[in-house]
Amino acid sequence: MIVNYKYLIPIIVVLFFSGCSKKYDDGRNLTTKDGLIYKNNETQPYTGKVRGKVGDIFIEYEVLKGKMNGEFVLRNKNRIIEMKGLIMDGKNEGIWQYYFPDGKIVSVGKFRNDSPDSTWEWYFSNGMLKESGDYSMGKKEGEWHSFTPNGSLYIKRNYKDNIQIDSTIIK
Repeated sequence: MIVNYKYLIPIIVVLFFSGCSKKYDDGRNLTTKDGLIYKNNETQPYTGKVRGKVGDIFIEYEVLKGKMNGEFVLRNKNRIIEMKGLIMDGKNEGIWQYYFPDGKIVSVGKFRNDSPDSTWEWYFSNGMLKESGDYSMGKKEGEWHSFTPNGSLYIKRNYKDNIQIDSTIIK
């Protein structure tokens, strides 16, 4: 399962600002304008912590001078973390982790300047490695490995500049 997480954060922010739960006051009094977050009817960009709820998803993040800046956390209806990472100046940075609803790890990798840029790993729900490979500035590079649920390597793929150049099935 390869997901382009780069686009997930803006979608969640839009959902958050368009339909916050009444349980959290700090989110429903915020709006976005020209890419910055403001408290309603204020002219200075917002700085502070935001906690809100969209449907069954709990969202927590920090804002500095109108831009998301700091830790970002999504929790499911049982308050178990499903996603967490760091946002700097409105961009995904550093290590991001994604979890199954039961709290087991789905994937982990690093962002640089809002693009995947490091080794990324995906896991089966049993905890075994499902796939691993490297990104360079958001593009797949080098050898990628796919595994069976019991941990056996079954496919090797090579990428150059996000294009698969070969694939080998391991028997």
